[in-house]
Amino acid sequence: MFSAFVVKWWTPGNIKIWDVDTYIAFTVAFVNLGLLFFSIFKHKHIRNILAVPIGFLYTIPLLLIWGNYFSEHAWINADAIVAIMQTNPSEALDYLRDRMGIKLLAFFVILGVVFYLLHGCVRNLVIKKNRKNYILIFVVVILNLALLVRTNDNFVTWAIHEACDYQESYQEYVEAKLERHNKISNNYSFTDKGDKGIYVLVIGESEARKHLSAYGYDRETTPWLDKMKNQDNVVLFSNAYSCYCDTGHALPYVLTAKNQYNNMELKEAVSIIDVAKAAGFQTVWLSNQVKFSGWDNPITVISDEADQQIRINSHIGNTLDTDYYDGELVNRLDDIKYSDKMLIVIHLMGSHLSYHNRYPVEFDKFSGEGYLSEYDNSVYYTDYVINKIVDKLSQKDDFRSLIYISDHGEGIDKNLSHNSANFVYDMIYIPFYMYFSPNYMDENREKVAMLKTRRNDYFTNDLIFNTVLGVMSIRVENIYEPVNDLTNSMYDGDVDRFLTMYGTRKISDDPERTLNDN
Repeated sequence: MFSAFVVKWWTPGNIKIWDVDTYIAFTVAFVNLGLLFFSIFKHKHIRNILAVPIGFLYTIPLLLIWGNYFSEHAWINADAIVAIMQTNPSEALDYLRDRMGIKLLAFFVILGVVFYLLHGCVRNLVIKKNRKNYILIFVVVILNLALLVRTNDNFVTWAIHEACDYQESYQEYVEAKLERHNKISNNYSFTDKGDKGIYVLVIGESEARKHLSAYGYDRETTPWLDKMKNQDNVVLFSNAYSCYCDTGHALPYVLTAKNQYNNMELKEAVSIIDVAKAAGFQTVWLSNQVKFSGWDNPITVISDEADQQIRINSHIGNTLDTDYYDGELVNRLDDIKYSDKMLIVIHLMGSHLSYHNRYPVEFDKFSGEGYLSEYDNSVYYTDYVINKIVDKLSQKDDFRSLIYISDHGEGIDKNLSHNSANFVYDMIYIPFYMYFSPNYMDENREKVAMLKTRRNDYFTNDLIFNTVLGVMSIRVENIYEPVNDLTNSMYDGDVDRFLTMYGTRKISDDPERTLNDN
């Protein structure tokens, strides 16, 4: 149990003596109470049975702390715990395999040895039962309980508490669903219910702006976007950032009226699906991501409101995390029941770990650099998928626009993924572009011209809610924010106001920002 302190010592961040003392005292109290509880059982078979769960109880913290260290070279934090809570076994195994390699086997062998030793210690613990020892045990239990309570706020339990608070806030979001619907019906008034047409929002996964050739990357990873970015009907934004470096935190802000710049509670924030439906749009959710459940992931809660839901990943909670590559989403566009007033949200698997599982073999274009080449191949394939989506939807007379933005980036160039414990700005560099049909261009020339003047303005993806409303010409009193809508003349693109990581970091502090400006 003390070995967790070694991990804390090896990872970045300041360590205070009080933090170390508190954690060691908490560990002593935790272990003592467990052993004393176990010692009261005399029967051999009962002791053998109980030794298994107690051994696991002592092994689990080591599994979490050391596993996170080997995979991320970071101290475990609340974000990591939430990610574990919201993942499935297949995704977790793929992640560990990719990040740890041969170390994965050694790690579990060591854990097995630790468990065996703990099990043996607990099983063989014997305390003589006499009056003197009963008094001593009583005193030790009281002292250890007091110590456990006194040291409960340490750098291990703190992360667990933060993760639980995070999950609780999402549970509140679920429970407040009816209240949000009533607000739209009774409290919010539409000054404009939008223009007819088919509008598409594509959400990428883990795609880093620095790995798109359209943004200057030296590998040709986005041949379609390279060709399209200078076309009159395409706007490529050069300074887009994510509001957080993981999906679970970023997308609830992307898809709702909540953002880093307002005081709205997430549980009170209506979603883009809610607003579009209230404005008379048919809504569609087309996804290749796992649907974890109806309660533990706010993205699922939001998507469940769509009129049509097409999920090509059928293995909810099962051993496989995908059945198809993202290209299957193009085929499933044919399954949609279309109308002349529609919002389609497409959620890609994109560049999610494991990178080599995200593209067919024929898209194995780059090689020789391990994970980096696999990642670039996934970006290359995503460019192809978006190309095919645009081609298919452009055949429909009612198609008006497609907006593509990633949920967050990836620290691939620094041998990192997107763990907030190792935060670097690469994790929030995201691609962002818009494609417009000829009909939309004819009907909205001033709006498109406005967007083109903003192609170098700063933007965080939690402002997509307002910008999508702007593109669709939906105006709702009380929730629409013109300063956060790129299509509005009041948009504020001043870099000094922009934040990330839920407002804890400034975009202006990005050390590579001036390079991006140039």
